[in-house]
Amino acid sequence: MSVEKLTTGTVLPEFHVSALAPVEPHENKIHEDDLARQYGFKGGLVPGVTVYAWMTHPVVEALGVEWLERGEFQTRFAKPIYYEEPATIRAGVASRTGDSVTVGSGPRASLLPPPSHPHVALDAVLARVKELARAAGAVEVLRQATTYDAPAASHVGGTCRMGTDPRASVVTAYGRTHDVPNLFIVDASVLPGQGAGDSPSLTIQALALRAAVHIASLARRGEL
Repeated sequence: MSVEKLTTGTVLPEFHVSALAPVEPHENKIHEDDLARQYGFKGGLVPGVTVYAWMTHPVVEALGVEWLERGEFQTRFAKPIYYEEPATIRAGVASRTGDSVTVGSGPRASLLPPPSHPHVALDAVLARVKELARAAGAVEVLRQATTYDAPAASHVGGTCRMGTDPRASVVTAYGRTHDVPNLFIVDASVLPGQGAGDSPSLTIQALALRAAVHIASLARRGEL
């Protein structure tokens, strides 16, 4: 399909796919049935990066190298995709301006959230959190873009690194900030570095649990 033929309303070919259950153990156990079911899912989750690749398939087929070289792709997942579960990706040309082509979800696409999706509630919660932060004295409140609530695909970390030197780090090994004694940070921002591969979800969970135990210990000793 040539770019010239991609007029507004053009429907791109559907892409049908399903992921085979992994044979080897996965580093991130949320992609395996046992742990996923403990958190209320039906089974192991197909990694988001895999679903993202599926969703780009109609765009790549339509625009080819031109999109791969200089295109952008924004997506939001409305529901989990499980192994062995068939998925259908539908897309069409939403608008066309000169050489710029915008491709959107198809009329029956199931991988984007309807207006009543919990993301609406999430936006309300985030707005309230901003109010609380400002009431607490925050001068500027920034919202980090994530794959869950904004059109981005990145694993942000290292912005509040842990360390022993207050001049070169923000928090201690237990996530307690050097400058504000009773402020603890327990997300990916405390990681001093991050290698390639899967996101460090389990490491973040372990650090958060470790910090929680430490906080409880400090509280019992009256040191908070």
